[in-house]
Amino acid sequence: MSSDQKPDLPSPFARFWDVVSWWFSSLLIFSFLAIVITLVSALLLSGSGYSAQDFDADIGDGVETTLAQLDDREIMEPLVAQVKVYAISPRQLELDDRETLEPLNPEADGVDTSPHQHDSDVADFSEGMSGQGGAGSDEKVVYLTFDDGPDSTFTPQMLDLLYEYDASGTFFVLGRAVEANPEVLQRIIYDGHTVANHTWDHSSLSGMSFADVKWQLSETARAVGPAMAPCMRPPFGSMDSNTKAWSESLGYEVVLWDADPRDWERPGANVIADRIFDLVFPGAVVLLHDGGGDRSQSVEALKIVLEELSDQGYRFEAMCR
Repeated sequence: MSSDQKPDLPSPFARFWDVVSWWFSSLLIFSFLAIVITLVSALLLSGSGYSAQDFDADIGDGVETTLAQLDDREIMEPLVAQVKVYAISPRQLELDDRETLEPLNPEADGVDTSPHQHDSDVADFSEGMSGQGGAGSDEKVVYLTFDDGPDSTFTPQMLDLLYEYDASGTFFVLGRAVEANPEVLQRIIYDGHTVANHTWDHSSLSGMSFADVKWQLSETARAVGPAMAPCMRPPFGSMDSNTKAWSESLGYEVVLWDADPRDWERPGANVIADRIFDLVFPGAVVLLHDGGGDRSQSVEALKIVLEELSDQGYRFEAMCR
C-alpha cells in the first residue's frame, strides 16, 4: 500500500455486528454459568434430602421459634431495658380496689346531659369546702393541694419538701402535662401522694357540654391510668349548675378549696405563706400551684408553711383516699 492510499475501514454494518456478537457471546457465557450453578445446587440439595417442602416447613418453624422467644422475653430484654419502670407505693395499691374508679368512662345512663343556666349559675369557689378532707374541726390536719402540674422543674422540688416534712399532698393534674412529664407523675405516685383530675387542658367547664366535660375528664384519666383518684377540681373553680352532677355521674367528687393564697400572682414567697396562715384552720384545703408558669415562689412558700405549721402541731394528709 502506497503512502497516499487510505486504509480500508470497516463498514458501519460490520461494526454493529461486532458489538452484537460480543453481547450475544457474553449472554451465552452468563447463561451457561447460571445453569451450572442451578444444577450444582440441585444436586447438593437432593444429596442431602432437602426439598422445597422442607424449606417451607423451616420457614414456619422459624416463625414459631421467634414467637416462642418473644413469649420468654429473651429477645425483648434489650428493649425492656430502655423502658423506665416505676414502683407504686403500698398506699397507692389500694387504688386498684376502689369501686369508684369503675364509672370514670360510663355511658351515664339516666343523667340529664342537657345544658341549662350556663351563663348565670356559677358556683361559689369555696362553697361547702370546710372539712371536705374528712378531718374533724378539732384535728390539726391541713390538706395541701397542687394544681396545673406535673411540671418537670417545680413539682420535683415540692415533692422533695413534702418528703422532708413527712407530708402527703393531692396533685390535681392536667392530662396534657401528664403526657409531657410521665416520669414526674410516676414519682408523685411512688411517693404516696394522691393524683386527681384537673381536666386535660385547663378549659373552663362552665358552659361546656356534657360530651366535652366527659372528654376532658376521661382523657386525663386515660393519661394517668389506675392511680387516678375519684376527685376532680374544675379549672378556675368555675362551674355551672351542671358541672357537679355531670362530674359525679362520671365518678368524680368535686373538690374546691378553703385557702387560696393566689400564688399565681407571684407576690413573693413570704406574702404567699402569710396569706395561707391567715386563712388556714384545722381541716382546711390549701390551694397551691406546681405547674402553669414560674412556681419558684410557691416552692419557697411551701417550705415556710410546712415548717411553721409543723411547729404548730399540724400534720399534712392527702385527700380522696
